[in-house]
Amino acid sequence: MSLASGTRLGPYEILAPLGAGGMGEVYRARDTRLDRSVAVKVLPSHLTNNPELRARFEREAKAVSSLNHPHICTLHDVGHHEGTDYLVMELVEGETLADRLRKGALPLDQTLRIGIEIADALDKAHRQGVIHRDLKPGNVMLTKSGSKLMDFGLAKLSLAAEGVGTNSALPTAAAPLTGQGAILGTVPYMAPEQLEGKEADARSDLWAFGCLLYEMATGRRAFEGKSQASLISAIMDKEPPPISQLQPLTPPSLERLVKVCLAKDPDDRFQMAHDVMQELKWIGEAPSGVAGPTVGARGPTSRREVLAWTLAATGLFAVAGLIAAQRGPRQFTKAPEAIVTHILPPADSVNSFRDGFAVSPDGRKVAFSSLSSKGERLLWVRSLDRAQPQSLAGTDGANLPFWSPDGMEIGFFAGGKLKRVRAEGGSPQTVPGYRAVRPLGGSWGRDGSILVGIDNGGISRVDAAGGQPVTVVSSKLGGVLPFVLPDGERFLYDAADELFVGPSDERQPSAAIAGLKGTSHAEFAAPDRLVFWDVASRALCTQRVDLERARVVGPRQVLSEELPRPAGWPAFSVSPSGALAYLVHLPGSRNEFMNRMQWVDRSGQVLAGVGAIGGYWNARLSRDGRRIAADGGEGTWIYDAEKGIPTRLSSESLNWAVWAPTDDRVAYIKWSRGVAQIEERPPGGGEARTLAQVQASDQPTDWSPDGRYLLMTRRSRLRDVVMLDLPERRIVPFLTTDYNEMNAMFSPDGRYVAYQSDETGAFEIYLRPFPGPGPARRISSAGGQHPRWRADGKELFFLTADWTIMATPIRTQPSLEVGTPASLFRMPMADIILGLVSPYDVAPDGKRFLVIVPQATAIPLTLTFVQNWTALLDR
Repeated sequence: MSLASGTRLGPYEILAPLGAGGMGEVYRARDTRLDRSVAVKVLPSHLTNNPELRARFEREAKAVSSLNHPHICTLHDVGHHEGTDYLVMELVEGETLADRLRKGALPLDQTLRIGIEIADALDKAHRQGVIHRDLKPGNVMLTKSGSKLMDFGLAKLSLAAEGVGTNSALPTAAAPLTGQGAILGTVPYMAPEQLEGKEADARSDLWAFGCLLYEMATGRRAFEGKSQASLISAIMDKEPPPISQLQPLTPPSLERLVKVCLAKDPDDRFQMAHDVMQELKWIGEAPSGVAGPTVGARGPTSRREVLAWTLAATGLFAVAGLIAAQRGPRQFTKAPEAIVTHILPPADSVNSFRDGFAVSPDGRKVAFSSLSSKGERLLWVRSLDRAQPQSLAGTDGANLPFWSPDGMEIGFFAGGKLKRVRAEGGSPQTVPGYRAVRPLGGSWGRDGSILVGIDNGGISRVDAAGGQPVTVVSSKLGGVLPFVLPDGERFLYDAADELFVGPSDERQPSAAIAGLKGTSHAEFAAPDRLVFWDVASRALCTQRVDLERARVVGPRQVLSEELPRPAGWPAFSVSPSGALAYLVHLPGSRNEFMNRMQWVDRSGQVLAGVGAIGGYWNARLSRDGRRIAADGGEGTWIYDAEKGIPTRLSSESLNWAVWAPTDDRVAYIKWSRGVAQIEERPPGGGEARTLAQVQASDQPTDWSPDGRYLLMTRRSRLRDVVMLDLPERRIVPFLTTDYNEMNAMFSPDGRYVAYQSDETGAFEIYLRPFPGPGPARRISSAGGQHPRWRADGKELFFLTADWTIMATPIRTQPSLEVGTPASLFRMPMADIILGLVSPYDVAPDGKRFLVIVPQATAIPLTLTFVQNWTALLDR
């Protein structure tokens, strides 16, 4: 039976199929009473006349209904509609553990976390008298809130679960649904007693659980065979290869736990899932590399035992030394193997790593920036000998971390400042004398100086203790990102998709590295390798380099294909000790950021949400405040500002939408076959009209009150403000200087233009008469971006570098009068590029603000960490 979309089962409306198995078909559905999405499991029509299968279906309902646990799929309802039996369960979004395992082994911390959650769920089920009997990766769903145990279709219920207490007067139990000697389950995860047709109990589930742990830790099944017969023979008679043979960094205590779970005799296994859960928690809390006591022996170790083990170890090393002396050094010259692990973001992370990460010089730690669902962006450090990363207090707004040469400190940027903090924590220090304007990243030299790359601003050198920065690479080359070389004097940088070696003497010219055109960002790995990003293929590559002659040597080799590049800064990091970390997409991820639009008042209090969670990154209110043009990952949509009902402006990819002064048209940039043009169309949809062909970097920011001009930010050598004269269909320069000017907005009366400029070294807000002439007037004093006007022109709002909304009283007629900016509220840091995209807009009366805030979603990015990465190269 296959149910069509729109079919009704009682109050449930079928929407789409989700999957099917031997015991049922599962559909996404809508509960019309509560207006929520659910999963509906239906017993296929050809099985409804089978009494045993119907009984199993009913048994699943009874089994799941007795279980209330955060890591067990919740049963909402059961029903029968026109001959169809169905179960209604919570709709679990995510991917199955089976799907995740197709990509390989899980990192240790994730294996332990999932193991603890499933063991806890099994403990709950077993205490309620429910034996799952079909525990396998396909029945474990991985979600943003943790793992979920699914599909109790083959579950076995004891008397307790049937509602019969131990002191019941009933003389006998109901006959079991499964005939004696029948085999139920999935063979690779079935315990020996199940294969023999014996009764399954809680210890049978623990066998399957051991198989799950083994597969998560190694990326391969514990038992395999070329045929079902050979597979069953392996389960009955053989032991799986030791986990440490496949994953050398596996704690011995975890290997021992899995071995106990996979004991052939049920009496030799753990007897309760609760004990397994406690052991897993203990393993996760123990420092990495410490084996800990044997599973089951949790007491303290005596001094005599410690001494005995110490002497034994000493004797072992002495024997090893004698053998080495006799055999000669060649026995120990085997090159170290590459060790690959994965580092996941912290819990409650909206997105991590996209705002920068760096491997420590010794290759044992990774520093990274992470944004939480509360909008807090902190610096974190993950040490490879610990299961969980640690946040560094006081690093609010941190991004683009980089290490000091000795690995004791981390440099980073926050609030328009360059800062440094001890790697183990402490009070961050601001590097005095330096203001970071749109930094791309930093690199710390052995002489104590820091090179900072600025978007469209060249490279500056500043002493880590503070002082006046010195320009070492001209801004004429555009955005550059430095990497100090081991000699501490020269450095690498990229400009215009080409790599250069910067000289130790600023008076000498830089040298382009021959053979590396079409590449971006490079880091040096001793003794003679560059790791860099290939722009065309989006691949992470490596190649030998002769720095003295500024040329590459030998073939280029690919380390990772389709590298996801964050917002302009590198998606990889290398250490001198031979460690490499790079970004990869988690399977099934939908977007690189997920936000939501919200209305807040002048104090920052949330009033209401607008629309659903999505990949919004730019939202503009119409002049009357009734509609919103929101740019996102799926094009531009028009929203009702109060009801949140969306209407697609176009199925094409459109960006930078701005409203006409009469609100009857929306202008935007459209890219087609490498050509950018400005179009306009009615907000309700309809035929588009081309206004002009423009550059791909152009970003419309505002439409003049008289409808004649479109203000745009244009990127050439720097960012300038230009205007599209619509009647003449030509571009007119407005602000073209030796600084960056951007995000210009007309005053409501059209007499002034507010914009941001970095002529002081940091972005500030300015007013300039329109169309001119007249000098610019500075409005902000401590940083400012993204000006917005109140509809009557009596207030000008802007956003500071620490995400505070400021309000400035202002009057433009008969003469300009400007008051003192006042702080309103600090908004959550959205996961967007602050310099380019505005995360807020203002209602016409200035009493409400439309803000884009981050939401907790499935994390699409993780770090692959490779020790001794050069061992992976083809030689």
